[in-house]
Amino acid sequence: MSQAVKITQAAKELRKTPSTIRRWIRQGCPTVQLGETGREGSLVILEDIKLWRAGIQRNDDIVMDKVAIALLDALKRDGVHERAGTSERQAAMILLLAFNRYFKNEKLREIDRDDKLPDAIVQICTIALY
Repeated sequence: MSQAVKITQAAKELRKTPSTIRRWIRQGCPTVQLGETGREGSLVILEDIKLWRAGIQRNDDIVMDKVAIALLDALKRDGVHERAGTSERQAAMILLLAFNRYFKNEKLREIDRDDKLPDAIVQICTIALY
């Protein structure tokens, strides 16, 4: 499995600027972990970026990752909990329920212990449970 790298390292290896990599992420480029807006911290896998740029999708897990990232963005970047008048923890629980429904619709089954969940969903779980 490929190693996750910071945006600055990815930019260097891809001969792009960090702002280009950030723009690609906003456009849906797969990430392992999103950083805070305006700060370093996002992690990416070079091979995933190359595939994304080439328009190749490995499988439906990429779409699932994009949904998970959108949910995490709604929580961390858009402050959906403030807009809804709830705590961040409550909003995280609601977003997890939404992801669970998406998973059921796509996979036609419940999530089980052996499923590799997107990292963004793991982050939301951490917020919801602690």
